[in-house]
Amino acid sequence: MNADSPEKSLEQIPGIKITGSRTKLIVDNIKCGGCAKTITSAMSELNLTGVQVDVEASFVEMDSPKDSSLLLQAISKLKGLGYPIVDTEEGLKAIALKAKSYLSCAIGKIS
Repeated sequence: MNADSPEKSLEQIPGIKITGSRTKLIVDNIKCGGCAKTITSAMSELNLTGVQVDVEASFVEMDSPKDSSLLLQAISKLKGLGYPIVDTEEGLKAIALKAKSYLSCAIGKIS
């Protein structure tokens, strides 16, 4: 892996921990089981495996995908649902994402 590879740059983000065959994404705004259900469902749509959501510690863990672009898609999907990687959003963007996460949470509780 060279220094310009996506894996190298992803590992440099504090909210992303890649260890062995597992990847942990530490995210903002996880509040309950509804959030966990929404996140698990979204990661399943990307064909990610071994997905676990820890509501208390506010992280999403999964088997590391072989294709790093899939991890980028997962991060983007989480952000779109209102669950960005910790400390990556500021000000009004963070407030908007928090509002999105409440909607995702409610949808997760209903479905």
